[in-house]
Amino acid sequence: MEFPNDACPHNRIERITHGPWLNVANPARSGIYTFINLEPGWTYQLRKHFFNQALGRMDYRIINVRTVHCNTYFARFQTRDLIFYLRQSDVDRISSSNLNTWMNRMQLAHDDMYHLVGRRGVAGSTTIRSTRYIGAAGLSGNPILIAHANVTALMDDITRHGCWSFVVLHELGHNFEGGAWWTFDTGAHGAPSTREFAANWMVAYVMSRRNATITRYGRIYVGIAGYRQYFYATSGGSYRNVFVHNIWDRNSYAHRFSGNALLYTFLSIEAQIGWEPFRQTFRYFNTLGSSTPPAPIDRVNLFLTRLRDFSGGRDVIGMMNPFSRFYYGLRFGGAGWAIRYV
Repeated sequence: MEFPNDACPHNRIERITHGPWLNVANPARSGIYTFINLEPGWTYQLRKHFFNQALGRMDYRIINVRTVHCNTYFARFQTRDLIFYLRQSDVDRISSSNLNTWMNRMQLAHDDMYHLVGRRGVAGSTTIRSTRYIGAAGLSGNPILIAHANVTALMDDITRHGCWSFVVLHELGHNFEGGAWWTFDTGAHGAPSTREFAANWMVAYVMSRRNATITRYGRIYVGIAGYRQYFYATSGGSYRNVFVHNIWDRNSYAHRFSGNALLYTFLSIEAQIGWEPFRQTFRYFNTLGSSTPPAPIDRVNLFLTRLRDFSGGRDVIGMMNPFSRFYYGLRFGGAGWAIRYV
């Protein structure tokens, strides 16, 4: 790598995959740089900072570097809509029959999420890739990225418990969430982001249709009953702690938000009216386009109104805990706003 002025003390090289830029050489000089522990078939970005004499100030250039794919490191598999890149060392932990069963289950989950919302998550195939560099259990998008450690644990859970993988299902669910139009808010309006609620709602439909098994923090949950119990009592910011015992964030409800409690609120409604009103409500929102209400509280109220309409007039707001109605009116609308039909 060449620098126009090696004497400049502010020359530096940075690297990024996901997350912040990381210093590689600071200060940097012209020469050959060797990068280690890179994954095959991956694109890395380098940022070279240097003094631009023509401009009379520091400048930078972005350099894209792609490593060569290595079939001995990653194994590639495919279903109808999903492409998997898994480390060969993880594939070797599981029988081919169990691996095929799991991949086919992920295809079923993809189909179920489409069946629920009536729109595809991404155009074409979705890639699910095991990776080292994300700083989280998983990241949605295309490709969906799952941390190596989670994939390794998943292979063992598939063999022991027939698990589907909450992490993969959750990230796949993000791809079907549809932005703010029915997830109510992405956080841009000062109200809480409900994206995690939306992704977990996709998972709920799969749990219900397939009686799927997942593990969360060492515990096994089976089907929609187990999933409902997790969000009622076990998860962080659970419905029980927020709305029953009032022991979660007791003094600052206006400043924190529990998407898990919101999820159980909707799961308790679903238990009484079934999934079909939700399927119809999602399809109604698909048709709104630019006429979708801009304010989060108006989207929430419209969603509940359509649930009432598509359930034959059932009072879905009446199915909510009274304190939760006040809480969500405050969080999505502010002081003086209420959860109500429109």
